[in-house]
Amino acid sequence: MRTYIGLSVPRELVDAARIDGAGETRIFFKIALPLMVPGLMTVLLLSVVGVWNNYFLPLIIFSENNKFPLTVGMGLWSQHATTSGDQNLYPLIVMGGLVTIAPLIILFLILQRYWRSGMLLGSIAN
Repeated sequence: MRTYIGLSVPRELVDAARIDGAGETRIFFKIALPLMVPGLMTVLLLSVVGVWNNYFLPLIIFSENNKFPLTVGMGLWSQHATTSGDQNLYPLIVMGGLVTIAPLIILFLILQRYWRSGMLLGSIAN
């Protein structure tokens, strides 16, 4: 993020705002933060995906099966279906995969406009 902020927030723009009399808080919220939004949204999405798909931490922390998140539960179902030969669990595992990935797809579609605006930012000529 530090590198992205250094490249996306021009020093000249911050200096011009200081010359115009803007305080540091106003410079941050009105100038720097809007320019940092695409990078912040990228970090947010990567963090959410990392936490959402976390497998080992819930497996270690929770001892009761009814407290496992979907990813761990599906892994246990898959292991049980493989070892016992129970073919009835496979449709549930596939549906669980769809339920697990749907919120991430929705979040990506919602946050996609921030990436598009960040990519198009350099193409606008004044």
